[in-house]
Amino acid sequence: MDIKELQNIEVSAKILTEILGFKNSNYLPELVKDHGFIRSAHGKYPLLKNIQRFITYQEELHQVDVKKIREGNSRSRLDHAQAELKELELKEKQNELGPVAEFELAMKNEVSLFVKMFNSLGTQLRYDLNLSPEQNDIIQNKIDNFLKHYASLPADTNSESVAF
Repeated sequence: MDIKELQNIEVSAKILTEILGFKNSNYLPELVKDHGFIRSAHGKYPLLKNIQRFITYQEELHQVDVKKIREGNSRSRLDHAQAELKELELKEKQNELGPVAEFELAMKNEVSLFVKMFNSLGTQLRYDLNLSPEQNDIIQNKIDNFLKHYASLPADTNSESVAF
């Protein structure tokens, strides 16, 4: 049997629905009307053309499903991002969050205070412990070395990875 003989085969709605795997032959008129399936005469359907159309139709349905999934993923990501923004806005209104510049300024002040207090430690110990000038120089050198090391640490250093 060649392709020309296959093109001439016409089948009933019942046989075509069985071949295509539909459970109900009442679905076939909808496919003809809305989805480009072919009916040559009342109750007769060209088998080869409708099988080819069925394959194309399945590909179209697949593309629609893929598009819905992609849109759903995009919409889901957008919804998630908008929800996060709303959470941040709420926390800011509840004074749980503030501008980064204010936080940075507060941290700089804290670090500056720490460095000044640490620097004054050498002077305080000299008088509190009645240290000799040599002992005071040793303590001051240790403090200076610590501060130099502290200043050279990157901002994102994990405290557990630092050794003095």
